[in-house]
Amino acid sequence: MHQLTIAVVADSSDEALAAHHAAAMSQAGMQVQPLVGQPFAAPVRTHIYEALVVVLVLSPAALASSAWLATAEFAVYVATHLPTRTVILLTEAPMDVDHLPPFLQSLIHVSAARDVPSPVLATLGLVPVATNAAPHAERLRWGTVWLAQGRGDDALALFASLTTADATDADAWLMSGIALAERERHDEALAAFAHALALRPTASTVLRYRALTLHALHRYDEALATNDAALHVEPDDPFTLVNRAHVFHDLRRYDEALTSLLMALDIIPDFHKALSLAVDTLDHMRLPARRHEYLQRLIAAAPTWPTIPLWEVTEAFAAGRTAEGLAFADAAIANNPQDEQMWRAKITQLLRQRDYQTALQVSTAALDVLPGKAILLTLQGIALAGSGRTKEALHVYRTAIQRDPRLVPPLVNAANILRKQRLFDEARGLIEQALRLAPEDVDANNAMAVLLIDQGRADDALSIIDRALLHHAQSVYLWNNRGWALLRLGRYEEALPALDRAVTLDPTYTAAWQNKAFALSRLGRQGEAMVAQGRASSLDPQAYRRRMRRQWQFWFSWACAIAILLVLFAKLFNLLP
Repeated sequence: MHQLTIAVVADSSDEALAAHHAAAMSQAGMQVQPLVGQPFAAPVRTHIYEALVVVLVLSPAALASSAWLATAEFAVYVATHLPTRTVILLTEAPMDVDHLPPFLQSLIHVSAARDVPSPVLATLGLVPVATNAAPHAERLRWGTVWLAQGRGDDALALFASLTTADATDADAWLMSGIALAERERHDEALAAFAHALALRPTASTVLRYRALTLHALHRYDEALATNDAALHVEPDDPFTLVNRAHVFHDLRRYDEALTSLLMALDIIPDFHKALSLAVDTLDHMRLPARRHEYLQRLIAAAPTWPTIPLWEVTEAFAAGRTAEGLAFADAAIANNPQDEQMWRAKITQLLRQRDYQTALQVSTAALDVLPGKAILLTLQGIALAGSGRTKEALHVYRTAIQRDPRLVPPLVNAANILRKQRLFDEARGLIEQALRLAPEDVDANNAMAVLLIDQGRADDALSIIDRALLHHAQSVYLWNNRGWALLRLGRYEEALPALDRAVTLDPTYTAAWQNKAFALSRLGRQGEAMVAQGRASSLDPQAYRRRMRRQWQFWFSWACAIAILLVLFAKLFNLLP
């Protein structure tokens, strides 16, 4: 059965013709969404975004309808930017193409009669056609539709025949690259895009799909540079703006991600993919009011958008309605046990609550359903580490790294365990591997800074932290560790602004309050130090006591070392009996 999503756009006066052809396409096993006589509003635009093929039922009444023309022009706009989309004109009788609006003149034009199966089926390659005998451009169109149908092998073979027949066909190279990328043959896809760009160096569509492939390979810097090159050619391309925002998001450069998304939404205000990513970005930025605003916009634009249940669950968590959020998550998982994102949302919330035992149970259940998922293994490792089972956590992190060597979090988390075990060389190797994958990743840079501080290289750590803060100014961990590095250097007055910034960003961050208390104490401001210590103790009494013990052990070790040196010095100069 061909699961090809088709939107049939018709004026209300052409409802019978639209229904006839929609029925024919449904009987052929295709998913069909009739859009008859509907205004050009958010729901219609969402259907146009999602449809792989848009069939425009053309008639004099349609051409006289402003809503039909606006929808048709939008469909052509989407298809122009997304080569895997196809737009077809369908009429009862042939029409003079020269009298059509310019944006319709280059489309496939199909003449249909009511009493025969829809010729759209032949146009889509769903009935036998002599493909090799067809004109070159028509074969390219068929290959595009086959790719949309999931007939990737057929499409690849067709595109290969086209590039073999004409190595200067940039469109065929582009479609070959897209087909290869969808099958995760990324290196071959990049080679195909290189051929296309050699023929058309400024083709923004080729640049956009090359950037998507580089992003999939976690080659973030190259992906950003390629997206920027595409935007230099076409500054107002909302699809490239959203792709660039995805890269920034994965680098945790949320301010820049949001800026790119807002630019896309200025162009298409109800662009559901931009709205969905904006919700997630604002969640990471801890801006609940704006997050709620964009979630409501997403619901209005695309009520059935698949991530809406996830965003509703995470919104409940963010609003402190934990029991409600967990209940929603459980219902969603029961409805679809393969929903990895919902599993992740539930486990992440349990980890935030420091309910490590329940998080461990849930992550184990998730891995029973989705075995070997590296991100789920990483969350399980966090739960194990939080439960004090660091040896098991390290083993799980290493398994996650084996499963997906390009995933940064397990590399960083494993390195942090090794650092605490004083295995600095091994820890550094993992952090450097993470930084090669994502040079600007906030956690990888933070881990390297903490490693250097532990090795007595606080000055070097400060350089890394200050560079990372250029892109991650909202990171509480970077600000706290900046303060900690300055404390280790004895620069207590300079440490206070960084620690104040950390507790402002996250008033519940125990470590920052403890470091602030220590800095105030060293400056002789005992009353303020006691207040900060009290805040740290009230937030997490056990963590506070552990941290206090580690800090006093560190300073006691230094004091002992200095005392031993003084004794040796005295003996050397016969100052002691």
